Amino acid sequence: MNQIFPAETAAALRLNDQHVIATGQTIQIVETASIQGKSHEWLATKFPIHASDGKIAFVGGVALDITERRRTEEVLYKYEERFRKYFELGVVGMAITTLEKGMIEVNDQICTILGYERRELLKMTWAELTHPDDLPADEANFNQIVAGTSPGYSMEKRFIRKDGQIIDATISVKCLRLPDGTIDCILALLQDITERKRAEAALARSREFYTALMELFPALIWRSGPDAKCDYFNKTWLQYTGRTLEQELGDGWVEGVHSDDRAGSLKRYVDAFNIREPFAMEYRLRRHDGEYRWILDQGRPFLDPEGNFAGYIGSCMDITEHKNAQWDLIKSHGQLRVLTTSRS
Repeated sequence: MNQIFPAETAAALRLNDQHVIATGQTIQIVETASIQGKSHEWLATKFPIHASDGKIAFVGGVALDITERRRTEEVLYKYEERFRKYFELGVVGMAITTLEKGMIEVNDQICTILGYERRELLKMTWAELTHPDDLPADEANFNQIVAGTSPGYSMEKRFIRKDGQIIDATISVKCLRLPDGTIDCILALLQDITERKRAEAALARSREFYTALMELFPALIWRSGPDAKCDYFNKTWLQYTGRTLEQELGDGWVEGVHSDDRAGSLKRYVDAFNIREPFAMEYRLRRHDGEYRWILDQGRPFLDPEGNFAGYIGSCMDITEHKNAQWDLIKSHGQLRVLTTSRS
């Protein structure tokens, strides 16, 4: 044995042989030895071999190299430990369920989200927790996993907590399959998005409210996106120009600007847009009756809820009467100056 293994390893292996001789019993142990500088492990079965007089003459053995298996087990153990830590970390609600949708294991976070104790959830199914109106879509997605046509799915759905409160959540579901392809279990990740949905609903209501205000506002209101193309005109604008929203969108509104003012007004708008500065300009816009009217157009950049540049919003007023009054005043001053000069 010393010729095969280092002295220390040979001594350890010999101790196992001596144990078999001393006890006369078969043993199964894991033995470790270094071969060509690499550590190997064997699952060894050692047994006594008796001579004709009944005494132990030799120790026989069968050894299976389990080095790779042990390494695989160690890797799997590390992954299992990592998964266990993640499972209990509480970042999201997690549950392991059966094909029948019964809970096998749940973490603390999902108990908190749904308001049930762990022992209660382990006796329940997803169908009992899901809002009835969302159950058909959920079951359809789940059935695709069972049929093997989908590896998993994510969706928003409502759950009913133990206290009767309805919450909104996102759920991501994946199946874990055995080597033969059959489903071992189902992993579900659950995140409560109730507050986010409420905030989104409040924001939508706010947008609807202000959009309704802009629709009724007496001034001509327009809005453009980050690409400088107009994506909104209020009802007042459309009634004033006599054109449809589809006609005005993008750069369509420029068609209504007087040809003598078109290039200058468009340049003024684009220059201000490029440096994100407010602007004010005057140009003539064709009214629904075909008359060109003087417009004071004022625009300024606006930001989205996250603070990012989202485009420009502006309002226009018909200043034709004001312009005419100015011209009349200028004309009268000119006439007065001519009269004064002639008299002197």
